Amino acid sequence: MAAHMRIELKNLLFFASVVLVTQTSVARAYDEKKCTVLKVTAHPDNPPYSQRLHNKLVGIHIDLAKKLAATVGVEISVHYTGHWNRVQARVASGKIDIIAGLYKNKARLKLYDYTVSYTDDLVSIASLEKTKIPYTGSWPQLIPFRGASMLGNSYGEKLDAYMASTLKPQRVPTLDSLMNLLIYGRVDYIVHTRSPMQQALVVRNLSALIKIDAEPIAVEPVYIAFSKKSPCRHLVSDFSKAIYALFKSGAIDKIFIEKWALWMREQALSSGRVKPPNNR
Repeated sequence: MAAHMRIELKNLLFFASVVLVTQTSVARAYDEKKCTVLKVTAHPDNPPYSQRLHNKLVGIHIDLAKKLAATVGVEISVHYTGHWNRVQARVASGKIDIIAGLYKNKARLKLYDYTVSYTDDLVSIASLEKTKIPYTGSWPQLIPFRGASMLGNSYGEKLDAYMASTLKPQRVPTLDSLMNLLIYGRVDYIVHTRSPMQQALVVRNLSALIKIDAEPIAVEPVYIAFSKKSPCRHLVSDFSKAIYALFKSGAIDKIFIEKWALWMREQALSSGRVKPPNNR
């Protein structure tokens, strides 16, 4: 009798696994039919990686997403969806398929499926040149000082938790607002990704006033994140393979170097520090 029951149970488990695989395959096939155009968005205030320009999103993360989509063979459309919190909410709801350029944390893992990472960001602190903050890599050194960071941003699981429990920085919606808090003495330091802060110093001609600490406060991998509610989420593994192939060929490094140089030149031209070439 016991042997008979074991056989029945084994058959039942086998049947359930077949049904599950079949349902998964059917669901994937259904999603693939619905995934006709991959809708991508990104942070609207994170130059040169991504930024809003005339109601369009441009930047390195956007260019890379386009390159990956072309490699995989899927059509892509870029959407400006508002401020950063709204961007994340739109993707989490499945109304937009992917975020180009996102850090990973436990809360986000419930909402998004991640590719492999394609670069690392240096999260840094910046302060006024006249302010002496003795930061040498230990977070408790920042406790006596007033800090600020951007609303909706994550800087990695550990740093997020430490900031929430101990540092308790002010939160503002834009990088300009963050810089202004520092300039007008409302805070002693700001926390943000190093490259956008460097760009902001160039654009606003603040390099002599504000310094970015040489010691990063954190180093975070950057990913393409697919909404778990997206009909295109089956492309996560294809995008990961494409990232690996482009990284191995040097194409990703080339995108970053070329776009960075172009962005810096555009900023220099717009500020009048560099004269445009004579093409006559």
